[in-house]
Amino acid sequence: MFKSVSTSYRRILAISFPLIIGSLGYNIIAATDTLFIGRSGDTTSLAAIGLVAPFYLMITLIGLAFSRGGQILIARRVGAKNWQAVGAIAQNMLYFQLILAAGFYVILKFFGYHILDIFVQNEEILKSCEGYLYYRVDGIFFGYAGLTAIALYSGLGRTNVIIYNTIILAVVNVFLDYVLVFGYWGFPKMGIEGAGMASAISEVVAFTTFMGYAWWDKFSKRYQLFKLPPVDWDSIKIQLKLSTPIALQSGVGLFSWFLFFSLIEKLGTENLAISSTVRVIYIFFSVSAWGLGSATSTIISQLIGQNKQDEVFWTTTKIMWISVIITAIPSLLLLFAPEYVMLVVTDNDAIIQASIPLLKMLFFVEICIAAYTIYYNAIVGTGAISVGLTINIVTAIIYIAYIYYMVLYKNDLLWVWSAEFVFSTIVLLFSTIYLKSNHWQKVEF
Repeated sequence: MFKSVSTSYRRILAISFPLIIGSLGYNIIAATDTLFIGRSGDTTSLAAIGLVAPFYLMITLIGLAFSRGGQILIARRVGAKNWQAVGAIAQNMLYFQLILAAGFYVILKFFGYHILDIFVQNEEILKSCEGYLYYRVDGIFFGYAGLTAIALYSGLGRTNVIIYNTIILAVVNVFLDYVLVFGYWGFPKMGIEGAGMASAISEVVAFTTFMGYAWWDKFSKRYQLFKLPPVDWDSIKIQLKLSTPIALQSGVGLFSWFLFFSLIEKLGTENLAISSTVRVIYIFFSVSAWGLGSATSTIISQLIGQNKQDEVFWTTTKIMWISVIITAIPSLLLLFAPEYVMLVVTDNDAIIQASIPLLKMLFFVEICIAAYTIYYNAIVGTGAISVGLTINIVTAIIYIAYIYYMVLYKNDLLWVWSAEFVFSTIVLLFSTIYLKSNHWQKVEF
């Protein structure tokens, strides 16, 4: 099926499994918040979380995207066994992330309502979105610092800490959602605002966990993680050169996702509530591909650092088949037991029945996601990030135009969600062609 390569299945899975768990880290909060709001019986809040959660996730993943440049540099230095450069790269990545977080904090805290007002027509949904965002943004500094830690340990290939951190994040968020959304155990009943507060506090706890691990980790001295260097603008410029196209890719992709939900709002509150619950399922079945995609960037970057460029395409293909198999097996539930999958998210029978056709189609979407994510992230790992940006922009334009057409002329939720299949197929095609062309070998940094 593919040529012999030096990267074993064991090595791929050893790096990927923690990152699969870690992929839940920045998605699990939105999914958990939606799950508890779905159980609250408030359709307006459920519709609102379907809009504001992707909106905030867009901000979070922009921070993640800016950290990916640092991750690529760290992986390259690890491949070359240049240990002392690791700490300096990580520290300068953190400096920039905190500046970025400060900018987003001001924008979202004081202008979040006005930004959402551009896209949200229903006043009740808009108020609910504002309530969630007001508390949620308080965790942004710790969230962005945590993304720096994820990039550091991903680049090092020492990803087990990401598993422990994600478990703690999930447990804390579930507990706080439970008591703050519903008002149990003497806590105030805050509804969607409680979900925002729970998520912010969870990020504080998660970053504190990262710091504790790094402090006691015997390898921290090798990397000089706690030796605070002066700001190295050259290092930051290199990271920005790598990260800016990734951030633009992330911004374009996630803004398209946000527009997707804002256009669905035009189909009515009920259709938006249905899409909010389907989004949770979408996230859950996609995390294995996203984790393997992040691992692909690290593995490919390390291969290039070891001068094994001839193994890049076939290693990527090897990872792609792992991704498809790992994604397809659990996704069979979407085909054969969609109603039981939906019961995990909501007990609203009308929403469950309306979601069944969407979930069956989602099975085929997930297979495409499992394939394209790997090839796309391989391009990121090679450093040919501007190419990835071009692919993303072209595909996003087609994607948005397709959604707009379906909302305007088909007025049917199933046709609107078919846009995910269109997006995945186009990115898979473009990414595979470029990676196979070997033009990425001309990229240097």
